[in-house]
Amino acid sequence: MTARPSCTQQRQAGVDRFLSWDFQFNDAVELCMKPGGAVEKLVVNGDLVTYGANVATYAVEGGRVGAVDIKGKVLAHGRDSSALLVINKGSTPLTNVRASAPAGQALVIKDGDVTDRTGLSV
Repeated sequence: MTARPSCTQQRQAGVDRFLSWDFQFNDAVELCMKPGGAVEKLVVNGDLVTYGANVATYAVEGGRVGAVDIKGKVLAHGRDSSALLVINKGSTPLTNVRASAPAGQALVIKDGDVTDRTGLSV
């Protein structure tokens, strides 16, 4: 998925009634798990993509993800951004995840746990 089709799809769905800034449209595809949150299995049938500076595309900030199935890639295009961020005792597998951050870091782990790295490509 690219930003242009994503913005078009969001406008068709009426999202522009409550999101008005371009960076919100471009970054609306990111995922963040906060402390206390839990997901048994995350399934993404495409890419997770952000374009903003200093953001994380897939962030587990204290929550727990039991399993992931991301069919596409996790991409962070913005300056100093992270594709994958696991911090604050967050826990997630990154099984078969393909991630990149050309102007930042593909994977950042600080006081977090990646429970499975099988097939991880960064």
